[in-house]
Amino acid sequence: HIMDDLISAPCSEYINHLILRDMRKSIAVKFFARKGRATDEGFAPVFMRIGIGEKRISIATKIQVKLSEWSVQNSKLKTNSEDSRRVNKILEGFKFKAFDYQRELMTEG
Repeated sequence: HIMDDLISAPCSEYINHLILRDMRKSIAVKFFARKGRATDEGFAPVFMRIGIGEKRISIATKIQVKLSEWSVQNSKLKTNSEDSRRVNKILEGFKFKAFDYQRELMTEG
């Protein structure tokens, strides 16, 4: 699964540490396209930012999007093409996985 590959062992240990330390704080998940790493064709990598309390971690999703189609406010692609819907579903899956991961850690902790 893409999300399992996305959150590597050191990264998941860091998230685990953040969650266990700040269990009462809510988790926030946001996606952003890194404009500074855009290609000449206008494609940029999408990163997932997870925030717990005042701590933040950014994780590369390995997804590239066309900057002209990216909604900064909604943290997703704004076009309604089949590819855009597929990418948006993948991003939504990443978000749900992060919340599931927090819930698992809280029940184990």
